Amino acid sequence: MRLIDADEFKNFLQALVKAGAPYEDVISLLDKEKTAYDIESVITEMKTKSRKMSTIKVPHKYYRAIGTRVFESIIRKGGVE
Repeated sequence: MRLIDADEFKNFLQALVKAGAPYEDVISLLDKEKTAYDIESVITEMKTKSRKMSTIKVPHKYYRAIGTRVFESIIRKGGVE
């Protein structure tokens, strides 16, 4: 899943209306639009940068932890390089 930049998409649609483009052209041009936020990439990066932790109690319960600064930088990038 990817989200596109709404302002650029608005400009894109206005240009299509002026040009009178057929449906197939709209779909192909939409696929070429830049990604503004890539959720899959964000999730993948968060998983790779987090660390496996465990509780002291028995039985141990495992969870993943990530620092707030690392988390913030990942979110701000939005999965887009």
